[in-house]
Amino acid sequence: MDAFLAAVDVVTVATPAVHHAKAALAGLKAGKPVYSEKPLAVSPEDADALIAATAKAGVPLACGHQERAVFQAMGLLDIPEQPLRLESVRRGTPSERSLDVSVVLDLMIHDIDLALALCAADPVAVEGEGEADRGFGLDWVKVEATFANGFTAVFDSSRVAQARERTMKV
Repeated sequence: MDAFLAAVDVVTVATPAVHHAKAALAGLKAGKPVYSEKPLAVSPEDADALIAATAKAGVPLACGHQERAVFQAMGLLDIPEQPLRLESVRRGTPSERSLDVSVVLDLMIHDIDLALALCAADPVAVEGEGEADRGFGLDWVKVEATFANGFTAVFDSSRVAQARERTMKV
């Protein structure tokens, strides 16, 4: 790992999600800028360690959200007025992919990111329910978030649905 880190200019982290923080920390400790797939970390403690390491190293740490580029291309990030509501459904059929994290960090995170990008206010209440069908963390989650300015976001994500479904209303 030391030889690898010495030979590169930038580290890209594309491992299973539970290993993102460890790999990113190695790059940051070597003084390398790091670009990591989402999620950047799976625990608040790991996220705090990454923030401290990037500050100490004085190099960038970036988290890739490919869907952010899709939302931009669709014009969702250029809406001139504050939307009132966001409803997203992101369901997939059972797969062995990304079972190391809950469906929230695997699928729902994209829609949470969009809601935070669209809304000028902070969330003030979050209610939800979910199920862990296969014992790998939550496999199905439905959440409603209310923001201080009245904006509401409803997220419904599953990786154990009978059919693939992707819908969004803003």
